[in-house]
Amino acid sequence: MPKRVKIAVVGDAAGDITDLLARKGLDPQQVDETQADQVVDEQDIVIYDARGSETVGNLCQRLRRSSRLRTLVVTSSYEAAEQILDAGYDDVTVAPYDPRELWLRVRKLLRATGRTAMRVGTLLINPAARQVRRRSENLELTRLEFDLLHYLIENAGRAVDYNELLTHVWECGYSNGS
Repeated sequence: MPKRVKIAVVGDAAGDITDLLARKGLDPQQVDETQADQVVDEQDIVIYDARGSETVGNLCQRLRRSSRLRTLVVTSSYEAAEQILDAGYDDVTVAPYDPRELWLRVRKLLRATGRTAMRVGTLLINPAARQVRRRSENLELTRLEFDLLHYLIENAGRAVDYNELLTHVWECGYSNGS
């Protein structure tokens, strides 16, 4: 069973955006900007309403560093929108916006999260197809083997501990000592 896409909505109008996405059948998490750094790494998509900020800020610096995270920034000026796109974010919209436009942009990001293939050495991992290829050969992996490989690749460059693997790959609530 595929995992649900995790979406966080951050900023002043996060409630409105969260409501819109919930009406479309998604389960977004509304996050206060002061807590956003703690949940960003767990998300697939972050929608950041930067209208209340003078600058896009530290959160956006962190968003830009993650290669698998998809980002949509809502801003109040076209000048800021141009800077946001130049900085490498996936998408931007200028307020006031039509809710249908925001939904179309989110759909584009949803499609991108399932279609992103990752290359590590001689391996090509396609999460949407749950397929792994080495050179021209398909590798037959069990569901658990694929989920483990995918999780480790997504978290390359940092130590992943035993309990984190149990929670995110095995999806069970084991605690230390269990």
